[in-house]
Amino acid sequence: MFVKSVLKKCVAGLLVTGLMAAGTVSSGHRVSAETVYTYKDELSSFTVEGSNVRISGTHVVWRSNAANYAGQIYYGNTDTGQKLEVTSHGKPTDTPVVGVGGKGEPIVVWADKRDQNGGAGNLNWDIYSYNVKTRTESKLNTDVGQHRIPSIDGNYVVWQTNPQQNYW
Repeated sequence: MFVKSVLKKCVAGLLVTGLMAAGTVSSGHRVSAETVYTYKDELSSFTVEGSNVRISGTHVVWRSNAANYAGQIYYGNTDTGQKLEVTSHGKPTDTPVVGVGGKGEPIVVWADKRDQNGGAGNLNWDIYSYNVKTRTESKLNTDVGQHRIPSIDGNYVVWQTNPQQNYW
């Protein structure tokens, strides 16, 4: 019990220390955290309000704030000031990430429930990608299940998958 308590305090301390010390995202971009849901690039006037803000170089993705995870996915570029609504279906979305594909194009990946029934017991999610340059969207998983927590590195996308989950 003592070890668990100490470990919790160490992890919390590291998290707080990292957040306080960080201040710098990639490529010298500085971040100002005015609220938990605000990103402001101090080298430009680019500002984002939402949740799940993720940054890769000059590319930013986030989910707009809405009840029941129904916020939609957005993409932005801190150099050009471009902001783009990636999804607009009004169904729950989560965990957006952004990376740069092999041809230099920004790729947005996220978890999405647009094709899942609306029951509270349905824990199934799908994984989608969006190529910002070509403006093409693709569903990446082919089977039903709880597909979550995507990550992207160049042309490679991975995510966590659990079997189909319907509890009622």
